[in-house]
Amino acid sequence: MSAAVELALIYGGDLAIMSNNDILLSQDVQGSPEATYERVLRIILTNPITFDANGNPLVRPDDLFHANFGSGARAAIGEPYTPALVSSVNARILAALASDPYVISIPTPTVKWTTIAPGAYNLVVSLTSVTGQPFTLPPIPLTATGVVPAGVVNV
Repeated sequence: MSAAVELALIYGGDLAIMSNNDILLSQDVQGSPEATYERVLRIILTNPITFDANGNPLVRPDDLFHANFGSGARAAIGEPYTPALVSSVNARILAALASDPYVISIPTPTVKWTTIAPGAYNLVVSLTSVTGQPFTLPPIPLTATGVVPAGVVNV
């Protein structure tokens, strides 16, 4: 599989236009897996539809056209830091990453949590893209005020 090419669309941002009025693209190049970074960030921060124990929908998905897309890590905002929460979110992140064709499964991606303050965490995700390049996303803060993707690539 070749390097990823995506629309340049930073999480929480908008499409960008190049000087020739084409839509700006992000592309993985050696040393800068920008397209994979953007896609992985979107996978981690997008909330899928969630159900209660009886199978009733609880929360509307962020992507109505792909209701099961995403890990739902933002649902951890404000939750008490418990081993069950960490295990649940880690499993959802790893399952979501396993569905991405540009992320290889061996070595297994890793998710590390650090507590910033009560109810506020940093998630650090490390993985390897199909180009064979291992990389670690900048810490993704999950705080009571929302998600602030630190170190977002500005285009």
